[in-house]
Amino acid sequence: MQLINTIVGLRNAVKKWRMDGKRIAFVPTMGNLHAGHMRLVEEAKLSADRVVVSIFVNPTQFGVGEDFEAYPRTEVEDKQKLYAAGVDLLFLPSVSEMYDGGATTVVSVKNLSTLHCGASRPGHFDGVATVVCKLFNVVQPSVAFFGQKDFQQLVIIRTMVKDLNIPVEIRSTATVRESSGLAMSSRNNYLNPEQFQVKAGSKIKVVFNNNDDMLHNFVVVLPGTAITVGELAMKLGLEGQEKNTSQRLTNYCISPIY
Repeated sequence: MQLINTIVGLRNAVKKWRMDGKRIAFVPTMGNLHAGHMRLVEEAKLSADRVVVSIFVNPTQFGVGEDFEAYPRTEVEDKQKLYAAGVDLLFLPSVSEMYDGGATTVVSVKNLSTLHCGASRPGHFDGVATVVCKLFNVVQPSVAFFGQKDFQQLVIIRTMVKDLNIPVEIRSTATVRESSGLAMSSRNNYLNPEQFQVKAGSKIKVVFNNNDDMLHNFVVVLPGTAITVGELAMKLGLEGQEKNTSQRLTNYCISPIY
């Protein structure tokens, strides 16, 4: 597995692959990798000749008083997992590598970015869209993988790719869960025992929890319920963003949308 820290180095590596006719898959992460991330890597390996994973805790998607400094960083363990999984290249840039001191451009997906989680975290999705756009520009993958847990983020990235004519296919994978039914997340260690053990059999409801542990907009849905993705999209104000309205909502059960 190649370990690259610079944009120039990454571009040189993927340029050679493209010249050799290789199809490139990309999995962007913020590290602290769990089984959900590794599922994305597995799917990426099945879809392409080469797999690039990035680990970058992006400061522009964190607001004032949020957990940028405290966000779990497990670089050594993450490298071991990715090496064992057969990843071809790990991109591990610094903040200064990703953001020139004079950079002023921000990518913002209007309307979608200010709903729900975006309403309680102003600027969060602008930071997400900007860094993902930059990473797509650097890696230039054929396909990129994102988890379905972060549903609003997934919709925003798909919209950005469509609106900006970015030549990358966006694929999503089913949410990987704890034994209790809770979606795996790098922030689950912020949960107290009662929150962590919340069961998947809860009644259908939406809980808005804006306390200091960074939990926002829990969507709690009974697995196998007849509610469709399209109906969930309507509940979230994201109508028209998810085409497969016949799909059941098992993948979105108890999914914290950060």
